[in-house]
Amino acid sequence: MSNRVFILGAGFSASAGLPLVPDLSRACLQALQVRDQQDFGLLLRTMQKFFPDTSWSRQWLPNIEDFLDRVIAYEDLFQRHIVVYPEGYLRNIRRLTSVGLCLALTIPPESCNMMAINNFVTKTLKPGDAILTFNWDLL
Repeated sequence: MSNRVFILGAGFSASAGLPLVPDLSRACLQALQVRDQQDFGLLLRTMQKFFPDTSWSRQWLPNIEDFLDRVIAYEDLFQRHIVVYPEGYLRNIRRLTSVGLCLALTIPPESCNMMAINNFVTKTLKPGDAILTFNWDLL
């Protein structure tokens, strides 16, 4: 067969220095901590409220996908039908999480190990090949 299909998983992005999903909560909070202590504290307290065993000192953090699922579910339930949180609170938590993730995932090119990617593109891929990926990042 002249055309091939490559399936790329998280290991491909990790080799370039990007965090895997289990590391995203930590990376998000660290980025906010550097940028703004108040935003860091608000997001951490919200994680602790939604996932009581969350601990920054022990690095026990919820999976970022589970956390955002819960934020969206709570926003649906507790701001439209039963008002539990102040107006805009959960929207702000989503915004803070997005900002933290963007900061954490914006890695300067000089910090990335681009050799793995360059080798794959220049030495392995041929015209007509296809790539399937389940990676969440822009790689």
